[in-house]
Amino acid sequence: MGRGGRTVLKLLTNSRVKSFRRCQRHHYYSYVLGAKPVETAAPLEFGTTGHLGLEWFWNGIRMGMSGPAILQAMGQAIAPFARKPFEFAKLTAMLSGYCMLWTEITPFRIKRVLGVEQTFQVPLVHPRSGETSSWMLAGKLDVLFELQDGRIAIGEHKSSSEDVDIGGAYHGKLTMDGQVSQYFEGASAILQTLGIDRRPDVILYDVLSKPMLRPYEKTEKIRIKKNGEPYANQRLADETPVEFAKRCLTDIHANMSDYYHVYEVVRFGREIQDYKLDIWQYGEQIDRQVETGQAPRNPDACFMGKRACEYLGVCTGTRDINDPQAYRIDAHHVHPELGV
Repeated sequence: MGRGGRTVLKLLTNSRVKSFRRCQRHHYYSYVLGAKPVETAAPLEFGTTGHLGLEWFWNGIRMGMSGPAILQAMGQAIAPFARKPFEFAKLTAMLSGYCMLWTEITPFRIKRVLGVEQTFQVPLVHPRSGETSSWMLAGKLDVLFELQDGRIAIGEHKSSSEDVDIGGAYHGKLTMDGQVSQYFEGASAILQTLGIDRRPDVILYDVLSKPMLRPYEKTEKIRIKKNGEPYANQRLADETPVEFAKRCLTDIHANMSDYYHVYEVVRFGREIQDYKLDIWQYGEQIDRQVETGQAPRNPDACFMGKRACEYLGVCTGTRDINDPQAYRIDAHHVHPELGV
């Protein structure tokens, strides 16, 4: 039971498990106390806004909209991000290229879209004993569709600045990524509600690479020829967001295979069993943390690249977790991505 006698759902999402693995104190603040930062970090905002644009793309495909209509809908969805004009320019170029990828280039032909942004909750059952846990597996599928070749596919999209080439580290870790295994379980439950008595065949893991281009700036010291014209490769003015967007799109169109990767990922019975054993143990460890109230810090996880953990100031004593200007606290709604 939660505070005030209200039952708190025990949901194991991929995000929650990643938080617990990363740092138990991070998990305690985020999922036990329910403290979420008031401000969203810039890299996260870019990814979240891009994800919204992709949601509109797949809803457009589901509804049979034309390409131009889909692009217009995507543009409206991400319009609030225009307050950051150059990041907005990158994002619009990425989404435009994505439309081209899935409507003109990809070998994966879509027969019908079965669902977009569908949530699931399925019982966690121990794969050996058959015991049912007090935890539920929960998540949200980006898209679920049927291919022309008859396979049922889960679509999962990510934006990344990492090396995502086949054979690289990003691709390699998908072979044991718990989120992939969890989505197979969730998709199976969703298919049952649609009257489709089968399991999904594959996940098409859809990775978009963010352009690393930067806006051109005005040349500080302009060198002028005798005829009054500037020498080549000099700029008389800063590049505008519109010009930058066109340059990003040109680079994307010329290098589509560098910007977009779609991996086919499957799961076999043993791999699903191993995942369930892992997730079962994580559920038990989280239960112990909640019961004891002990959540050790992990100084090795205070930074993800250059981005500091959102609770670093709390752990170091320079910020108060109860500061309403920094955190919103709601222990009853710790999974905002699921609406619970």
